[in-house]
Amino acid sequence: MGDYGGQEVGRLKDVDKQMAQMCHMSALIGVVAVGTAMPLGPLLIWLAKRQQGQFVDFHGKEALNFQLTYWIPTLLLMLLGFIDGWFLLLPLLLVMYAGVMAVVAGSKAAEGQIYQYPCTIRIIR
Repeated sequence: MGDYGGQEVGRLKDVDKQMAQMCHMSALIGVVAVGTAMPLGPLLIWLAKRQQGQFVDFHGKEALNFQLTYWIPTLLLMLLGFIDGWFLLLPLLLVMYAGVMAVVAGSKAAEGQIYQYPCTIRIIR
């Protein structure tokens, strides 16, 4: 399948795949909280498990970067939504997009694949 930082992606341990998947899927907790805590789950899991291996570290950073990229505009649009109710539709769409993409990335991680979210600002490298 390929090599990632000295670790063959096809020979990953199941626990590495599960932790990488959790980095992405934990963002769904924030989606349930109406988008206000989307980066919290990936941040906590990444901080706790990044030493487990480069695969987990990569997916943790990728999930966190993606959630931060969409979390900031979501919060700003929510604030605008309090001024004008029309703006509440936009954060809802962003939160739904972030949730769907987290599921896609989580399923790729569970398969042992490297996945990079599109249109993401890489804040954490």
